[in-house]
Amino acid sequence: MSEQLMNRTAVGAPGQPDAPRFPKPSATPEELSAFSAQHLLPIPLVTLVTYLAMIQSDTWERLASLIDAAPHRRAIVHRWIVRMWEDAEAGVSLSIRDPDLRRACADVVRMHSEVADGREASSHSWRGARSALAKIQSGTPVERAFAAAIGASAWRLEDVPGAAADMFHPLVEAAFLEIDVELGWTSAMDDQLAVRGERMMAAGKAAVDALPASTTPDEARRIEGEAFDRGMAAFVQANPSELDTRGELRAQRWMAVHDAGHAMLVTEVEAAAGR
Repeated sequence: MSEQLMNRTAVGAPGQPDAPRFPKPSATPEELSAFSAQHLLPIPLVTLVTYLAMIQSDTWERLASLIDAAPHRRAIVHRWIVRMWEDAEAGVSLSIRDPDLRRACADVVRMHSEVADGREASSHSWRGARSALAKIQSGTPVERAFAAAIGASAWRLEDVPGAAADMFHPLVEAAFLEIDVELGWTSAMDDQLAVRGERMMAAGKAAVDALPASTTPDEARRIEGEAFDRGMAAFVQANPSELDTRGELRAQRWMAVHDAGHAMLVTEVEAAAGR
């Protein structure tokens, strides 16, 4: 596979090297399926790597040759899900203490581990695991939010190839909820933040309105965008507020969630390749 992936030549330019045509983050399910079939790769793996390439654009380039060297590619995504639960530093299990939630999540993860080891699980079994997890009402809202990420993975991956990548949305939502709990966020603060956002937008627009006329549409878009950003930044600097802490923490946590997932995938691919 790596010879196909890493040494592709440009169409219409025989013999000239071209960047490998890996799927773009915007690729359709049909395009991902075609790529998977062409390179004999499991669709769940292609879907997960393509999603993470949205965060780090060189993901495919870094992993293609390693994936090629892995004899058991189908197991990689299942083992990644196990690591996402068990990891000692960033695993989901660290955020869930409720025994019922932990048990139900562990059951889902155990099924992924078994499939990675070559023991199949039926769609009926996955449905039962999802149902059992969804019925649990104990635990804190934050714990249930993190458990939802494990629930998102509880599918036969051949039936739902995007199930692993689907874990990221509930993980981010759980991280955001955790931040709100830490900050003691209230609905009144939501209203205050909305008003502040309107004032920031108005400051950005005022900066754009104060610009002289630009010569070309392309130049105008660039200059206006820069002016808008400067106007908002000036407003924030002149009007500091603790309300902004939430957005800063959300941006940091969003990146941390995806960085951890990316690092764990690299670890699993390297392990599968014997590195």
